[in-house]
Amino acid sequence: MKKQLPVFLMQLSAAFLLLSSCVKEVPADYPLSLNPGPDYSVPDPANSAKYEFISVNGACSDAVVEGTYTVGKATDATNFIRVTVYVTRTGTWTMKTPVVNGVSFAGQGTFNDTGLQPVKLLASGTPVRAQTYNTTMTAANGNCSTTFTCEQP
Repeated sequence: MKKQLPVFLMQLSAAFLLLSSCVKEVPADYPLSLNPGPDYSVPDPANSAKYEFISVNGACSDAVVEGTYTVGKATDATNFIRVTVYVTRTGTWTMKTPVVNGVSFAGQGTFNDTGLQPVKLLASGTPVRAQTYNTTMTAANGNCSTTFTCEQP
């Protein structure tokens, strides 16, 4: 029995070395689900707008949440957030919020002028629970939050 243990350990070590040395590289033309490649959602910094929220204690001072958010009902074009930003450099912009209670908000566009500019973020998803929720948007000067309420059908 004592002789079998060292032989077993040697075999186990050899198997471990053999298996751990096999690493398969994912080719660049492999399906996107396994090799996502570059993130094209990141805007080109040279063409990106610079903007800031007008916030009071972290809350968006003029954010308006439009539409009715009903549990189990998918959002549509009537569901969105409207907020004003202060643009310091023109260019393209992209903004999205994290998913909260099954709902997120996102928008993109181009600012052609500096100064105060409106932004509209369309909602997507389906609310899960009836309650009031905070959602957070991000810009150069930090985060800005607002609330939306989901109701029972």
